[in-house]
Amino acid sequence: MSEASGPITRRLHPAGIAVLGLDALRGAALPVVVALLATLGGGAGEALARAVAYAAIGVVGAAAVGYVTWRTKTYTVTAGAVSARQGL
Repeated sequence: MSEASGPITRRLHPAGIAVLGLDALRGAALPVVVALLATLGGGAGEALARAVAYAAIGVVGAAAVGYVTWRTKTYTVTAGAVSARQGL
């Protein structure tokens, strides 16, 4: 990279979406476990359906958080420094 073209802002690798999503899911593990345990009060089939629904909501939510975090996390490499930026 030459100085004439200036610094280039880059994103993390797209696999970062999965890593950041798993991190968000790990952070939400306790509320998900509490929600799953709360579903055990009903019938067996009903509780299983609610548990699957909560798990699906958790996975979709974690994927969304991972994607948004990935989209807002960038870095720039210049001759003298590496700078990272996260957020809007």
